[in-house]
Amino acid sequence: MAAYYSDELINEIIASNNLVDVAGSYVKLKRSGNRYVGLCPFHSEKTPSFQVSADKQLYHCFGCGEGGSVIQFIMKIENLDFVEAVKFLAARANIHLPEGNEKASDGEFFRKKQKMLEMYVTAARFYHSCLMDEGGNIARSYLAARQIDLSTVTHFGLGYSPAGYDALYNHLKEKSFDEGLMLESGLIRKSEKTGKYYDFFRDRVMVPIFDIRGNVIAFGGRTMAKSDGMKYVNSTDSMIFNKSKTLYGLNFAKKNCSERLILVEGYMDVISLHKYGFTNAVAGLGTAFTPEHAKIVSRYTKELIICYDSDNAGQAAVMRALSVLSATDLKLKVLVIPDTKDADEYLRLKGAAKFKKLIEGAKNHILYKIDRLKQEYDIENTEQKIEFVTKAAGVFSEVGNEIEREAYIAETSAETGISEEAIKTEVNRISYKSNNAAPKRTYSTYKTAEEKQDESVFRAQAVLLSLMCGDITVWRYVRKETDESLFDGSPLQAVANDIYSYSAQNKPPDFSVIISKTEDETAKKLCAALTSQQDVENPLKAAEQIIDRLKTEKQKQLINAAAGEGNPAKLAEMIKNLKK
Repeated sequence: MAAYYSDELINEIIASNNLVDVAGSYVKLKRSGNRYVGLCPFHSEKTPSFQVSADKQLYHCFGCGEGGSVIQFIMKIENLDFVEAVKFLAARANIHLPEGNEKASDGEFFRKKQKMLEMYVTAARFYHSCLMDEGGNIARSYLAARQIDLSTVTHFGLGYSPAGYDALYNHLKEKSFDEGLMLESGLIRKSEKTGKYYDFFRDRVMVPIFDIRGNVIAFGGRTMAKSDGMKYVNSTDSMIFNKSKTLYGLNFAKKNCSERLILVEGYMDVISLHKYGFTNAVAGLGTAFTPEHAKIVSRYTKELIICYDSDNAGQAAVMRALSVLSATDLKLKVLVIPDTKDADEYLRLKGAAKFKKLIEGAKNHILYKIDRLKQEYDIENTEQKIEFVTKAAGVFSEVGNEIEREAYIAETSAETGISEEAIKTEVNRISYKSNNAAPKRTYSTYKTAEEKQDESVFRAQAVLLSLMCGDITVWRYVRKETDESLFDGSPLQAVANDIYSYSAQNKPPDFSVIISKTEDETAKKLCAALTSQQDVENPLKAAEQIIDRLKTEKQKQLINAAAGEGNPAKLAEMIKNLKK
């Protein structure tokens, strides 16, 4: 656990944040009996496998295996550590958290992370003040030329990094920030030759990059020096920033993107789009569109319009992004900017009304791919026509809706003169080849009887611990009849120790609190076992039966160990006791 909070406080926070409500703010959930189901926010799927148990306050995805309590849900979906998730949920429920209670071993990391966030805010304010000062004249002129007005500058917190060697370093030093943390943040570098500290960003228009909660976690900088070969540079990854998992502008766009998001290439495009009223725009950060980006987008919207630069590099990037996005259930469209390089330039020259028409006319990703193929092949040439139709058939094989696929095939047949039957045959051949390309499951991948037995014992242990936490009578009975040794060698040993050592005050330990403090993989397995468990009518009787079974399994383990020792007399006595 990243920092210490009492079980009572964690219990209060969990009790004040119903998992159905919290998860339901990220995932559309539908009630099914005493559970809620929906599409998993942690992986792409078309058939719901994500379940929330309202009574157990646990979630589990039968597709990707994720599972846990409301704290682990927030840790995963918001990319937070334990302390940050507790703070997030406490703030959501208006619960005051005491300060200064971190464990020394883990609290140091948390305090360091908070200090780095504070450093980035300080840097952002410094850069903004430099932009507004006399030394920021050139940067202000550049922004004015791009029609970025003062209100937009303020809204996005834009700034300017002075051309000098160590302006930010001196400012951070005055604010008593540690030099080691400055270096770790990436804002400051140290010369190997002179040993002097210097600013990483110099003579650049500065764009603060925010996380989903509005914290400044990085910067992008656009050079003002004509001789500088690096036109744009971004912060390096750090403990608070991962460019492969960050979309610029999402903190602003999240309020207006439930139906549609516009994905552009750079932060200047995002700023321009928001300025002109398209407040559902986001951008990557100088890196390829990643599966992590796809998962983030899928959490926030139903439709994605890709609006990259109109040059060859931009359109090639569209194809790569579509390949990554093909695993999602998003409705995908592509907007190709005519006559200009990018969305920012188009808006400045043509205006918002015309850009809105472009959005409305954006083609779905299948038609976009076919249009790209048409530019590559001359269908008047027989050889090229065959290549075009073959490639088009590969695109059509991606279409799940048969009616939609038939329409594309019919149109291509009319354009090329090749029969619909021939195109269908090729589509089916490609689909069959693709579906059978995955390696077949061999016998060795099937679970052995021993593995199945281990899983069965794990489920029994999980249910027993759950029953102990659900009924004080069961908790007392199990502790009287057994001890923690019943769980020796089990992944649930630490969980059992917590539950057995609980000091009862006429109530059992809270299972959600226990799971919140459990290692990630064990929590997933535990939730998998419990979310599939039916309600128990008689918890005490069920506990008695499970204890008998677990004691028998324990005795069998001891017998196997005795057999390995080669002591026939001891083995015979143990087998005799087992049969009693």
